[in-house]
Amino acid sequence: MIKRIQLQNFKSLQEVDIELRPLNILMGLNSSGKSSLLQALLLLYQSSEINEGRLLLRGATQELFNAGIAEDVYYRHATNNRIGITLHYAEVEQVLSWQFAYQPQHDNRNDYLQARETYTTELLNQTIYSQRLHYLQAERVGAKDGYPASNYNVLIKKTLGITGEHTPYYLNQFGNTVVRNTFVQHPQAASRRLIHQTIAWLNEISPNVGIVTSLNENRETVELRFKYGDDSYKPKNVGFGLSYALPVIVALLNAQPNQLLLIENPESHIHPKGQAAMGRLLALAEKSGAQLIIETHSDHIINGIRVAVRQQEVEPEKIAIFFHEQNNPPSSNTQISPIHVDINGQLSYEPANFLDEWQTQLYQLI
Repeated sequence: MIKRIQLQNFKSLQEVDIELRPLNILMGLNSSGKSSLLQALLLLYQSSEINEGRLLLRGATQELFNAGIAEDVYYRHATNNRIGITLHYAEVEQVLSWQFAYQPQHDNRNDYLQARETYTTELLNQTIYSQRLHYLQAERVGAKDGYPASNYNVLIKKTLGITGEHTPYYLNQFGNTVVRNTFVQHPQAASRRLIHQTIAWLNEISPNVGIVTSLNENRETVELRFKYGDDSYKPKNVGFGLSYALPVIVALLNAQPNQLLLIENPESHIHPKGQAAMGRLLALAEKSGAQLIIETHSDHIINGIRVAVRQQEVEPEKIAIFFHEQNNPPSSNTQISPIHVDINGQLSYEPANFLDEWQTQLYQLI
């Protein structure tokens, strides 16, 4: 598990040093640098040549994030020609640190960065690759008439895809497996099986909904339908909330020890009541032994987590909230403030633009 991450001159993150916990929440205004922290990790995971100190800004064998070229990831007001990424690991007490050279006159068009530091494959397997990555990006696949039925991605890699595109086929193939994390098991579910647990949590968003998946005749695609009573509907006929939430719910129910879950905007297209339930599920998923880093704009997600702490469903020391603020020009660098949750679900610090917009708007009605 990553216990600390340090970044230098990476996009708007001029100098960042934060202590991570099992459940980490990134909040802040748009373009304040939240995604940059996730992207630094994604670039390391997609860099098949990182053992040679080479950071691939565009994936070679797999692409998790296309960062463009070197000048796109270099902090414009840096005082030195280095982009630094340092990871501290708890269990093995190892520190991996890369200082990637950047010479504006020579490297600005490169789609990779080179560091002097190299690490053996054995050490990388004990650290970075000891945590199996699962990433769900903000722009998910959404409502489709058909979804890919990829045996390689689902049966071999057991992935939902970065847009959640493999989720329907995953449920088709593994829906009858038992959800092992007892803490996330919904009390209203018909059984402990993944399909019934998924339906139960989806009912927190849309009551009385069911799920049916079926392979098409060519077995190359799978159809997903949402049921209400005896009637079933294509995803595009029930709104985007269900299809956007589905891969997030399945990922959290299926979270495993030594897994790194990166999820952007789990609240997308969901009613506030459902967002609060999603926050609670995020808190309970920490009990799986996975490490979660979640980017969100939702106060309801935060409050759902806080209530889970207050109800003693999760320990407060397992949670970290990081509020991102961007300084004014010319520096425009990001400042990150840690916010802690106590045993009563209260916050140690509530900066402006954090959870105050509801109150700010109501004041204008007085």
